[in-house]
Amino acid sequence: MYHANDNRSPLWAYIEENLAELGLVPAQLADALGIHRSRFTDWKRGKSMSVETARAMAKFLGKPILDILVVSGVLTAEEANPSGTRERSTSTATPRWCSK
Repeated sequence: MYHANDNRSPLWAYIEENLAELGLVPAQLADALGIHRSRFTDWKRGKSMSVETARAMAKFLGKPILDILVVSGVLTAEEANPSGTRERSTSTATPRWCSK
């Protein structure tokens, strides 16, 4: 678990802990995601990852993508919480950004 006095970023701590639980090493993650290992340095320093990479990592680790998006800083816990205090839209309209 990540602690405030830990030198690892929350994302890197999450990755290491989940790899250890699976008996895997970071090189296996890099191969599975098709990324260069130098990305790990970015993550160790607290940089976030793309949604595409988070999706692939979630699948590889068997974890919910929202967990990874929150720990990587792409989303806040409040944004990822579907039962938060903000009302959710009931609209069935397609968002403009989905339109061609």
